[in-house]
Amino acid sequence: MRDEGITQFVARLPSPMHTELKRLAKGADRSLNTEIVRRLAQTLGEDFAAEQPEAQPVLAQTLEQMREQTNHLREIARMASLHRDDFRA
Repeated sequence: MRDEGITQFVARLPSPMHTELKRLAKGADRSLNTEIVRRLAQTLGEDFAAEQPEAQPVLAQTLEQMREQTNHLREIARMASLHRDDFRA
């Protein structure tokens, strides 16, 4: 049974590249396929993801999490600046 929207293809890789990808995948506890797909997705970047309707909710959630983290970091920086003498050795 094939997944909808998934295309299977054969790729030829230089042996050292294949070996390195397998090593990285194993180190990340991922399959070789998942490692390659993740790296391609990173390379294609947000432009590709933005064109994919199914990616929109994930992108929106990630953006909101990043905003929250940024706000937390700003608050930490503000508090640290108020108490900078407390942090000096």
